[in-house]
Amino acid sequence: MQEGRGLANIETMLRGNVVPFSERYERRGFEQGREQGREEGREKGREKGREEAREVIRDVHVRTARVRFGDEVAEHLAVMLGSVWDLSLLAEITDIVIWARTGDELLLQVRAFLEAAPGNGDVRR
Repeated sequence: MQEGRGLANIETMLRGNVVPFSERYERRGFEQGREQGREEGREKGREKGREEAREVIRDVHVRTARVRFGDEVAEHLAVMLGSVWDLSLLAEITDIVIWARTGDELLLQVRAFLEAAPGNGDVRR
């Protein structure tokens, strides 16, 4: 009979320790999952912001080219800039758009700049 009570006491003791132990690890896993989800959400937000910035910069360049050199040059420039993902490259193209004297010069300089850029400007950052 003494053995039965001893086993019952051990079982009670284990239940008392195992349940809080498992709850603690379950809670820890939940918290880690929640933090990972937050980080993934932040990264998606940052990427969305970068994409919006790319679109704005491309749009400003194309609109400027359209005002300065006409629709045809602007359309060619839009195609060329459509594959550029690197924001710093898009920013550097600003000087070319501002200082080009003709539409042909603009397109030639942008093409040369992109060809010389790492990954030909198709650098996704």
